[in-house]
Amino acid sequence: DAGKAQESLLEAVVVILGAISNAVFYLKRRLGGSDLVQTNPRIGQFLQIIDEEVAHTSHIVTDLTGFARVSPPSLLPVRLEDVVEGTLSNIEMRDNISVVRSFDPEFTAIMADGVQLQQRVFMNLVTNARDAMPCGGELTITTRTTDEFAEVIFTDTGTGIDQETMAKIFEPLFTTKSDGTGLGLAVCQQILSNHGGSVDVISVPGQGSTFTVRLPLHPDMP
Repeated sequence: DAGKAQESLLEAVVVILGAISNAVFYLKRRLGGSDLVQTNPRIGQFLQIIDEEVAHTSHIVTDLTGFARVSPPSLLPVRLEDVVEGTLSNIEMRDNISVVRSFDPEFTAIMADGVQLQQRVFMNLVTNARDAMPCGGELTITTRTTDEFAEVIFTDTGTGIDQETMAKIFEPLFTTKSDGTGLGLAVCQQILSNHGGSVDVISVPGQGSTFTVRLPLHPDMP
């Protein structure tokens, strides 16, 4: 089917990129101390550029493979506060960024895939919030429930997102980061959709952004 064809194509690209990387490695070793590179330093510079671009492209392809292989969630009872804490323990936060937890004491467990939420949703949202505050700021993580959903809200005091970018941030391969792949938020949206949930964002340039994750409450859970 189309999904398997896509995976096969991505695997072929990985092989090709590996061959290019090996060839560049060989050339750099063979030419590193040669007169050719000494008299033509741009040869070494171009080899380094190729090496870096292959590495970047490999990163994109790896993320694309993961995007194509997002598996259905394995639903188990999870406490979203625990998923948040697990996420924060795995992210290096700069000293000039403070994290405020505003957890609803009545917040209960829901049926969800805690591994997917931590590794591919919350990790992405917290990292994006951190990167949006290069000069420091505050990240507030709030939990609450409505009649139908459990919500986890990530609010930063960072640079914010302009309207043109807002219209594209969930599109695969769209990124504003020089080293980004543009798949993080697309994967977030796909995983939450598979849960029957959603993610949305409001933002004011220069003031910050708020991403709200909504996950359905399970009727059999307390």
